[in-house]
Amino acid sequence: MKKFKIVFLFILSLLLIGCTGDDNIEIFKFVNLEHEIHVGESINLQLTMGQYPEDAEVKYTFSESDIISFENGVALGLKEGEVEVTATVDNLLFVTTKVIVLGKEVDGLQIISETNTLYLGEELQLSVRIFPDEFSDEVTWTVENLNSDYSVAAEITPEGLLKALRGEADQAEIDAGGAKVRVVATSTVDTKVVAKKDFYIRYKEVTVLTLSAPDDKVEFTFEELDGVESIELETGHLPTNSYPVISYTSSDETVVMVDDEGVITFPETLKEGSATITVTTLDNKTASLTITILDSDESVEPEE
Repeated sequence: MKKFKIVFLFILSLLLIGCTGDDNIEIFKFVNLEHEIHVGESINLQLTMGQYPEDAEVKYTFSESDIISFENGVALGLKEGEVEVTATVDNLLFVTTKVIVLGKEVDGLQIISETNTLYLGEELQLSVRIFPDEFSDEVTWTVENLNSDYSVAAEITPEGLLKALRGEADQAEIDAGGAKVRVVATSTVDTKVVAKKDFYIRYKEVTVLTLSAPDDKVEFTFEELDGVESIELETGHLPTNSYPVISYTSSDETVVMVDDEGVITFPETLKEGSATITVTTLDNKTASLTITILDSDESVEPEE
């Protein structure tokens, strides 16, 4: 038994010495067991040759024939899918790796428009450009309201037709260049890909502003106003999509009063005199009209 143990230890020591020598052989294998590329991309399927010469002829076979093209160890992605690549030198030892080919990714999306300013009542057709251009440019259109204090200033159709709904609502929007909205285009190819573009909706400048009374009658006697509750003034402004009227004021409310709609009324106890009614638009254009109240049928010149 003792002799057997001595022989066993001798053999074991020889094995250990052999494992630490210079004749350790690296295994023939692919460097990576799996590769991931996109269509149009290429990758080198590196092999560790191990016991074989570096210039040994390697033979390759493929589980699928149309997923990749292959030349000199380089795989090029042709279409989406998976392929198992097998390599051998001596037809005795075979090694494999997997190549996963993913579809191309959308690199970007851009909204195309002739202008970023619309006036009330106008429409603007938008389009998009997608990168790379081999992808479908079909998108879903939406509009974000950037001023929640007011109604949305524009809407957009599924075909990308932007329609102006309102212009500026206050001086801050005028100073900002218009009522601001943000158009969002979302790719139907990849919903994570979006493009955004800001647009400004505006009124046009008022060029003509008028204020008149029905039948141009601006002088009334106490008798004529007996039983009259109100008179609606008429305001006109050009162009029709210009800044709206924001106020009516009376220079003397003890003679004539006016509300926000341009409707004038009179005190319960009529008072002789004159009052100037002034209408003002959002862009500070004004027009005025003087109403005179007389205590008799005789027309007299109002006092300055």
